[in-house]
Amino acid sequence: ASPTSGLDSFSTVQLIQVLKKVANAGASVLFTIHQPSSEVFRSFDQLILLNRGRVMYGGDAISVPDFFASKGHPVPKNFNPADWIMNIAQTVSETNLNDAGFYSMSSTKTPCDMESDMNGTVTREESDCFADFATEAYYLFRRELRGMKRNPASLKVRFVSTICVNLLIGLVFNDVGKLDSSVFKNFQSQFGSIFMVMVQMMFGPALPTLLNFPSERPVFVREFSTNHYSVASYFVSRFTVETVLTFTQVSVGLGISWNLVSYQAPFLSWLPVAYALAMCSTALSVIVGSLVSEAKTATEFLPLLFIPQLLFSGFLVATDLIPKWIRWMRFICPMTYAIGLVLLIEFDDCESGTPCNQMREAAKLTYDSRLMLWIVLISLLVSFRLVGLFGLRQKAMQFH
Repeated sequence: ASPTSGLDSFSTVQLIQVLKKVANAGASVLFTIHQPSSEVFRSFDQLILLNRGRVMYGGDAISVPDFFASKGHPVPKNFNPADWIMNIAQTVSETNLNDAGFYSMSSTKTPCDMESDMNGTVTREESDCFADFATEAYYLFRRELRGMKRNPASLKVRFVSTICVNLLIGLVFNDVGKLDSSVFKNFQSQFGSIFMVMVQMMFGPALPTLLNFPSERPVFVREFSTNHYSVASYFVSRFTVETVLTFTQVSVGLGISWNLVSYQAPFLSWLPVAYALAMCSTALSVIVGSLVSEAKTATEFLPLLFIPQLLFSGFLVATDLIPKWIRWMRFICPMTYAIGLVLLIEFDDCESGTPCNQMREAAKLTYDSRLMLWIVLISLLVSFRLVGLFGLRQKAMQFH
């Protein structure tokens, strides 16, 4: 914000005089200001005039009248230069300003968009482009971390809810994993626990992502429209943060439920499946969050986003009983593949005729299908992320 915001003209002059003394003492003083008076303007040493994110003028403040006169817009006699340059910036079209040479020191393109040509346009090597991208992603990642540090309440709520829900699941299904799965009642309870754990892995990480994206999008759109960074660098920084947070959340939640339910498969066999499902769910949340403007609107899409995951998983209703014209939706539901993998992991020694074997046969699950299930699950994750990236870019370009 401008240091003179809310001050009257007299107080503004006094403040600028103090800042001038600080600058004369050897310190660098940099600030933004809106519509300074002529007296305030005369106290400036250097001036940068930004217009729609592009540098319209940069240099000595005293040279502003000469510069504008050389571009065909001389400052009228007894006219405040600050008012005049603002008037030119707002009333003259950007095309005419560009033709007049005002933007010779600026470009609307990012460095990696620039290519060399016969007229001497700036050339950037691929390594420089990658360095710019890495720098943008690094500083955006640092900002994400600072944001979490300044608002620890959201993280506490996220992990407390994960712990409480998984504790409840673990207590309700306590030690059912030890029971004989050849007995239908026991297998029904075991599968019920698996289904609830996978549902929690899907909803737990997805909801915070769904709510955060719309609230942070206005900042992103504003900064992207002024070429502060690219969509890809922003997306990568957010993805990195989500990757770490989601892994931690899934590890904590699954660790609780896995121990209390007493599953027979190793924890490290469960963790990759639960993590992949959670990342797919956050990717779906990113798609919706990048397209809507408000968190309230995003939550209204929540049932539409995740209820089909349950309906088309193939375990609540037999696949062949689903109408053919919507049966295809099961192929784009990560829940289908995640539960299939868990069934193969947890019940790897099902005997013929047992309930677990009957369910695996109904779902057409075999040991040979493990690799294909993993390939499809990871492919969905990548596809959802790319769709989210494209959707965010298209939305941002509307304001560019």
